[in-house]
Amino acid sequence: MANSQDDVVEDLCRTYADTPEFGLVLGSGVTKESGVPDWRGLALKFFEKAREGKYLRGTSRMAVGFLDDELYRWRSGHEPNAELDPEKILQLVCDHIDRKEKIQKLIKEVLFGKIEKRSHNMVAARTYRENKTLDAIVTFCAAVEESPIASASGGRWETNRKVGGILTTNYDNLVEGSFNSKYGKHLLHPVAREGAREIFQDRRIIPVYHMHGYVSYVDDSGSQDGVKASGLVLTEKDYYQTFYNLLGFSNVVAGSFFRRFHSIFVGCSMTDRNVRRILYHLQRERIASSEAKRHFAILSRSSQEKDDFDDAVLDSFGVTAIRVNGGEKIGTEVETILKRVYLSVAGVDEQHWLEAKRGSWKRKLD
Repeated sequence: MANSQDDVVEDLCRTYADTPEFGLVLGSGVTKESGVPDWRGLALKFFEKAREGKYLRGTSRMAVGFLDDELYRWRSGHEPNAELDPEKILQLVCDHIDRKEKIQKLIKEVLFGKIEKRSHNMVAARTYRENKTLDAIVTFCAAVEESPIASASGGRWETNRKVGGILTTNYDNLVEGSFNSKYGKHLLHPVAREGAREIFQDRRIIPVYHMHGYVSYVDDSGSQDGVKASGLVLTEKDYYQTFYNLLGFSNVVAGSFFRRFHSIFVGCSMTDRNVRRILYHLQRERIASSEAKRHFAILSRSSQEKDDFDDAVLDSFGVTAIRVNGGEKIGTEVETILKRVYLSVAGVDEQHWLEAKRGSWKRKLD
């Protein structure tokens, strides 16, 4: 990491250490290595599931053939058709499905087709152990009881009291599920219902705000974590209805989040339309506030020219980029940065991080 980038990480550490609570903003890159598709992949696989389920009867053969070609391009790793937005794919499919329960069922199959479950509806340890980015996030949210950042005492594992909340564009709840599986506690709670005003009396709980709704990997509606599918924001129509409702859940939550917390973006592509909507909220709060919060984003390196341009644009939104090596190394890079931030609080040492990273799962992969 270059010295200038090292200075940015040091700035992030100071900001984190000096503030009572910090926010995490998570994108699809967090769960990608666990087999959850990205935004375009989700739309195309949703189309494929709907076609296989014969939900697209009456749809133009040319339209179906066009999407089949795009599905093939995506699977082959070719450049996508830039004019074909995922929302348009989702809109076409959803227009042919008459019940939201069917939509949620198909989305669930797309999201969690590669996710293993164990007893008590816990995700298999390999879900996060083989995904360094996800594991680093979960570890960052945890604290061993004797740590200065433990949210409470009385239990072996607690949440990190410095994490005030998580904002995500993801439709999966694997961050919450992985924390439960790793530490045996339901202390990361998804929040996504329209009009919800969640009040958690237990200060140990970290709320995870799903801006566009979520579908749970949990089948049992009586599960103790109370996780159920919420309404999903998928199509262009959904986005317009949500985005222009100033008092709607997504707008209120995003505005409040950036008003309250300094934050760090992890697993987000800043060219993603979902993330750009978040940046809009961030810019509004920056203009409205005389004491705007600090925001940082861990992003993969590209060409120097492109990175400089993109970083300048992000800076106009109040976001400082931290550039790291992408590809297979991204998880290790994310862990290195989050660990450094975690250890920046007085009294928190290497052993506290290592114990949180180890968690309570068995050493042998299940």
